[in-house]
Amino acid sequence: MKNRRRLVIILTYATSVFLAAKAQSTAVGLTTQITLAAVYLGPAVLLHFAINWIWGDEKPKSDNEDPSDRGDRGGPEVGCQPLCLWSRVGDMNFVPRKNIVWIASFPKSGNTWMRSILQCATQGSVSINDMGNLIPSFNGCVERVAYDRGLRTIDDPADLWGDTQRWISGLGGNRVIKTHNMCGTFGGAKHPLPELTHSAIHIVRDPRDVAVSYATHYGHSISDAAMMLQREDNIAHEENHVFRKAVLGSWQMNVTSWLEAPFPVLTIRYEDMLQTPHDAIDQVMTFLKMKPAVEIDEIVRMTSFKKLSRMERADGFVEKSRNQSRFFNKGVSGQWHTHKRDLEGLGKAFAPLIAQLGYEV
Repeated sequence: MKNRRRLVIILTYATSVFLAAKAQSTAVGLTTQITLAAVYLGPAVLLHFAINWIWGDEKPKSDNEDPSDRGDRGGPEVGCQPLCLWSRVGDMNFVPRKNIVWIASFPKSGNTWMRSILQCATQGSVSINDMGNLIPSFNGCVERVAYDRGLRTIDDPADLWGDTQRWISGLGGNRVIKTHNMCGTFGGAKHPLPELTHSAIHIVRDPRDVAVSYATHYGHSISDAAMMLQREDNIAHEENHVFRKAVLGSWQMNVTSWLEAPFPVLTIRYEDMLQTPHDAIDQVMTFLKMKPAVEIDEIVRMTSFKKLSRMERADGFVEKSRNQSRFFNKGVSGQWHTHKRDLEGLGKAFAPLIAQLGYEV
């Protein structure tokens, strides 16, 4: 598409220059020649901008743009494709298709780790600050749709969820999207739309360990984080990003909603990703019918916690919160045991589901 656009622009300018030169050859006076040049080249310049707009190949600027949520051009297509966030919502005729793969989890459960795995499996390498180019957040996509429509504020960002999913699907190919939302309908807004969903990779983690990481990420005490995980009205907003809203619900509501989703879901435990990463990655590749760009052993090596942490130390990480010194902090399981008193209520509240998922009660 990009090469075709360039060819059309080159031919347009070449034709305009030829016609202008031919007209000028019989013109008398400098003023007349300048006028003829403007007459022939002016429309060519306008056509240049029109072509860029039609093909959507000019990347929009936004003061609120998050680098982790932007699309990127190109890249090999093994099992997912880059989400071209500069493509305009109105640029395509929407044809419903089940081509969205969701990477779903409650926050601090391993979503970023899973995205690094899929990035490596798709591209054969890992760059933590480019993960959002291949697998952006759903909230970032909602914001993109809002700005494309010229919106600067909205009563409820969920009003754009349906159109955002239709836009993502309409881009074609397989589109892999990160989400922390629950699976369901919220005030008339459905997420995800089953008719557009191919499947979901659902990562779960012991909620008591989630609470410890949640406290660090959001700057809460562990006891406050434990209370947040139990709040059924838990909604996350991103500061200075009015269109980015995540309906988290309680940890139990969030996890259960994806376990009961009306489309294929592969649930992977964070703890199994730690203990048996090769088997966990193999399950994901099999579920997605995806042929990785490199061997699974290489994916394990390149996406180990130590490797990701080393990348963050060297280059920083755009998704780190301002409350954290590091995003990739410990990457362990069972750290909740040192905070049993603060997490006792959380463990009791979710005991049946904790046991169902195979965790110590």
